[in-house]
Amino acid sequence: MSVDIILFPLDTLKTRLQSSQGFFKSGGFRGIYSGIASAAAGSAPAGEYKEGKNSLWKIGFQEHRRPKFFIYVNYVLTSKIKLI
Repeated sequence: MSVDIILFPLDTLKTRLQSSQGFFKSGGFRGIYSGIASAAAGSAPAGEYKEGKNSLWKIGFQEHRRPKFFIYVNYVLTSKIKLI
């Protein structure tokens, strides 16, 4: 999530530089942080999913508990995230 927040202004500037209207007509340096809250809110669930999945794998393989179960859980979680 922190990467999305840090790189958000750079991505906005890059988009404005590539605009057919030109950099200054498309907004210039004004409002480069507008929309950062929605970008952070959108990246938070994906980050939490990855962290949870990594923790699940770590616990499962350290304690050698039913590796097939963890593969099934990973499959189910991945298919559910794609639907969101």
